[in-house]
Amino acid sequence: MLQIIQFPHPVWEDAKVVNGVKPWNYGAHKRNFIVSPGEAITAKGAALQRFNSISFWGEWESEARIVKSFANANSPITPRRLVAPLFPGKMPKPKGNNCGANTDPFVFGEHFKYSNCRQHRNGKPNRLQNLSAGSLVLFGSVCQNEFWLDTVFVVKDYAQYDGRNYNSPQFALQSFLNADYPLFEKATLMPIAASPSPLSYTLYRGQNYFENENFFSFVPCDVNGNAFAKVRLTQKIASKLSANSRNYTVLGEPQNDGTNPQALWQTIADYVLSQGLSLGVRFDNVV
Repeated sequence: MLQIIQFPHPVWEDAKVVNGVKPWNYGAHKRNFIVSPGEAITAKGAALQRFNSISFWGEWESEARIVKSFANANSPITPRRLVAPLFPGKMPKPKGNNCGANTDPFVFGEHFKYSNCRQHRNGKPNRLQNLSAGSLVLFGSVCQNEFWLDTVFVVKDYAQYDGRNYNSPQFALQSFLNADYPLFEKATLMPIAASPSPLSYTLYRGQNYFENENFFSFVPCDVNGNAFAKVRLTQKIASKLSANSRNYTVLGEPQNDGTNPQALWQTIADYVLSQGLSLGVRFDNVV
């Protein structure tokens, strides 16, 4: 089904440190303020450019090098520190019944990927496993009765898989992801398989800038690696936006209510750029 989805995930930044490194997260999912080389658009109509230090809010549950700390970080919407991913060579050993957390959504490589989070309710698949190409997913966090955006995901295509047997030839995930597969397997698929009850999921690839320059997945970012607060969305931008729900919300069903995912995408992209930020569209997946 073609959908527009508001997807809230936990707001708190991961503050753990062991020997100068953010360790692999074994608990509830966390946000991180991340720096990476990659490509971004700095203004409406501007050409895509490459930058060495793009900073952005996102999820990175594997180990990361702590690059710097920021003063006066006193709320969940402003970063405490900047971290650079240390791409995993293997999964960490489980701690009791806890395995390392998986990273979802995953923005590194040729395509953004959304693979598992909240795709079940009471053990049964929900509509998040049935998003059509062209659907729009707004990932962010609810805090202070506001919705704070971190990832705009445009569905390109998908592959279904079983969490315990994801590497079975019947799912063909390696050919589906191509060069993105090795890192994604270690950071996301292996932790899912090691979890107490892996289930069936849908792995979505995000449409990228090179596939559609007018409708692509992106993160709000700063191309100089500077700190910035999360981007606040309001009902003026998305009329059905929920400011307090911790569950996903359907903001539109274009086939039923005439909403337009690409029009909303454009409004959000323009708003992000108006805040002095850029649109990060691709991030390196090698050290």
